[in-house]
Amino acid sequence: MRVLDALQGQAPRSVSEGYGDVTIKAKASAIAKFPTVDVA
Repeated sequence: MRVLDALQGQAPRSVSEGYGDVTIKAKASAIAKFPTVDVA
């Protein structure tokens, strides 16, 4: 949930969730799991 919140720009639900950062690598890994959408 923390990675998804970071991707969406959501605020942490608690103070402890606000500590640390979600890395670009973790975000890229999560984005890679989304299905591709053909917009032709």
